Amino acid sequence: MSSMWGPGEVFTFGALLQTLRLLGTELRAAFIQTSVRLREQTYSSLIGVHVSAGSTLTHLRLQCYIHALPRYSSDDSSVNVGAIAILAHSVQNQTNLLAYIDGFVVLDFAVIGALLPMLLLRNPQPRPKPRL
Repeated sequence: MSSMWGPGEVFTFGALLQTLRLLGTELRAAFIQTSVRLREQTYSSLIGVHVSAGSTLTHLRLQCYIHALPRYSSDDSSVNVGAIAILAHSVQNQTNLLAYIDGFVVLDFAVIGALLPMLLLRNPQPRPKPRL
């Protein structure tokens, strides 16, 4: 009975396995990066809806930032711009955090999905002892 892979094709088989391993890694990384980016955009839109220019809570938050900023000049517009930049930065940090949390949830489900088939594995049949 001849085998499917001959001794001359061992290196080809090894190269194929290595290529598939590397390709799988790159595909997983691209999927996670894309899903995190899309979730970040979604959260940015959702948080942006709640942070509007006329909102009382937004105005109070900006006033707190204005009072917390040191005044190096008598120009109030630079302090207002600084407060808005701090608010924008905090919104960006929040969207990043929520997107990465979702990325880890996706990874959790992927690991669980990969581990579940292991429960279906059975012990292999014992090999017959060779006769001498």
